[in-house]
Amino acid sequence: MWRIPEAAPRTGEMILADMGWPWPSLVCWNKSQEEWVYVTQQMNFVDGQEDPYFENEYGKASELKRWMPLPDLAT
Repeated sequence: MWRIPEAAPRTGEMILADMGWPWPSLVCWNKSQEEWVYVTQQMNFVDGQEDPYFENEYGKASELKRWMPLPDLAT
């Protein structure tokens, strides 16, 4: 269930978030930057082959539209 942005944890724990992209992103609060840090997938082509990789991006607190905790995968 999606939750309001004001209730998002700012403790460094990973959450699933709507940052305005067409897909949810894995994010956590970066206390030193006072911003959300999130993962984005990128794609290069090397010798005609796809070469996917991940980068991190930063988003202002106001960019978080909604969020939810990650599921407990231990059960």
